Amino acid sequence: MSGPASVRLGTIADAPVRLSWSWLLIAAVITLAFGPQIQRALPSLDGGAYGVALGYAVLLALSVLVHEAAHALTGRAFGQRTEEIALTLWGGHTQFRSPSARPLDTVLTAMAGPAANLVLAGLAHLAARAVPGPSVPALLLEVTVWA
Repeated sequence: MSGPASVRLGTIADAPVRLSWSWLLIAAVITLAFGPQIQRALPSLDGGAYGVALGYAVLLALSVLVHEAAHALTGRAFGQRTEEIALTLWGGHTQFRSPSARPLDTVLTAMAGPAANLVLAGLAHLAARAVPGPSVPALLLEVTVWA
């Protein structure tokens, strides 16, 4: 995915992390879909509700990044070389260079992403319980649970 279709964000597990420009499409859809709902939930925000909705999209991208980073770091622990972590219109993917992993290593690497998201959801849920709502932080923490 390298090239003009993406921008490099950094490196995880010695692999470039790339954000596809197509991600902007899903960010726009999320912003336009959730902006009116946030305006109804927090009318005092006015047009700022769309900024909060864009925050939803960013939190979704971050949850995908956590998921893919867990795959990359677990694969690396089992001797796999991560070629790339990509965030795209459809979510994300982690590409490995060395496909000769043992079956158990492959299963554990595959399970690492969903496990990381469960941990992230649990932490966001605990934090949401500590934040008074309805408020922007409460909304963003709640969407992180579901993302």
